[in-house]
Amino acid sequence: DLHIVAAPESDSLLVAYALISEPSKGRGLVLRLQSDRALYREGVHAVRLFVWVTLAGSFLAALLLYLIMDRLAWSSRKRKQSEQRYQRLSQEFQTILDAIPSAITLVNRDMSIAWANRAAGLFYGWDNLELSDRKIDQQTHSCLLERESCPVQLCFVSGQADDALIVYPDGKFVSEKAFPLLGPDRKVQQVVCNVTDVTEKVQMRAENEEAGRLAALGELSAGIAHEINNPNGMIRMNLGLLVDVWNDIVPLLSELGVDEEELTLGGVGYRRLKAEVPELLVEMERASDRIKGIVEDLKAFARREENDLDEEVDLIEVVRASERLVANVLRKSGADYRLVAADGLPRVRGSFRQLEQVVINLLVNACQALDGSGRKVEVVIEPLPEGEIMLVVEDQGCGIPQEMLAKITDPFVTTKRSSGGTGLGLSISSRIIREHGGRMQFFSEPGSGTRVEIRLPAATGQIESMKRSRGGI
Repeated sequence: DLHIVAAPESDSLLVAYALISEPSKGRGLVLRLQSDRALYREGVHAVRLFVWVTLAGSFLAALLLYLIMDRLAWSSRKRKQSEQRYQRLSQEFQTILDAIPSAITLVNRDMSIAWANRAAGLFYGWDNLELSDRKIDQQTHSCLLERESCPVQLCFVSGQADDALIVYPDGKFVSEKAFPLLGPDRKVQQVVCNVTDVTEKVQMRAENEEAGRLAALGELSAGIAHEINNPNGMIRMNLGLLVDVWNDIVPLLSELGVDEEELTLGGVGYRRLKAEVPELLVEMERASDRIKGIVEDLKAFARREENDLDEEVDLIEVVRASERLVANVLRKSGADYRLVAADGLPRVRGSFRQLEQVVINLLVNACQALDGSGRKVEVVIEPLPEGEIMLVVEDQGCGIPQEMLAKITDPFVTTKRSSGGTGLGLSISSRIIREHGGRMQFFSEPGSGTRVEIRLPAATGQIESMKRSRGGI
């Protein structure tokens, strides 16, 4: 046990007694301590100063710790807000990229795909694009072009954007564009590849170019037709006069008793002229008619009539009317002609005269393609489930060469150039079918014949009646 007792002994002396006792021994040790009052006060002051300094240091340390913790909390909040904003912007950016119809991919230098939008998955058939993290490392960039022509490969090599138009085996046109992503060293690290299906755009451009070309050809044809028609009209008029003169002069010379053996006209004996001039005049008339026919074809090609396409037309009647007009051609060709038509066919909306012109043209072409009698020329008319009517003209003729089949409806393209074909008939027919909202297709093999399919939309109101007549099929 320790007991301390302190008491002032004088004004400047402070005395303290300390008793240290051991209970087990029953005695203790007494220590006498004395200290100067001034030294005591200084010690007390030092202790107080130490306490205040300690308190002040603790307060400052606590304040500093609070400021540090507050700053850390603020930084944490800002970081969380930044992460949320980044995630929101990333999702919005992802949504925007997925909404783009073009296939967009991010390609690494080893041609592996680092990222792709949803359109790329649909274009290339990548099922794993449904994964949220877009892990498609197993996919690689594919291009139908050779390595030296691939835009992505060229972009990695040159560091410049590149593009190419690729034609797929199924006839699809695809535009592939590549854009470089440079790293800190200014070298291409990745390439953004943009693939777009431009088939419709290419087709529209081709159609516009074709329309412009046809318009120019139409204007040229109209001018040529006008320039040819005037002198040909004069020829036909004078030819009639020459026929009348010859028919009058032959009896007159006979009455005068002219010696046919001695008389020469134009260096040709009269007897020979008497036999050949009538044939020459007939040939001249036929040649003039041929010129007239060419002029009419040119006029028809150049003409863009605003025909009434609102009449309901029976295709069977169109074909029968065409048969009557080309009956002589069918008979001379020796064709085994047949018309096969389904019952209850709906009508089509359009122009009877124009559709008749198309059928006549196809029948004449079919007859001219035959190389012997007994060959088949067949016309089939049948309804289609898509609300269309199909008219087929098929022959067993010589067929069309494959190199000409794709451009058979182009103006002035013909397989009968040697026999006087102008190459305008099918072009005019194709235009008429397009104006009726239909389409015309050709299928042919050299030596096996030709099949022409014309599909026309049924007139409104006729489709329902056709379905009712078939029991709602």
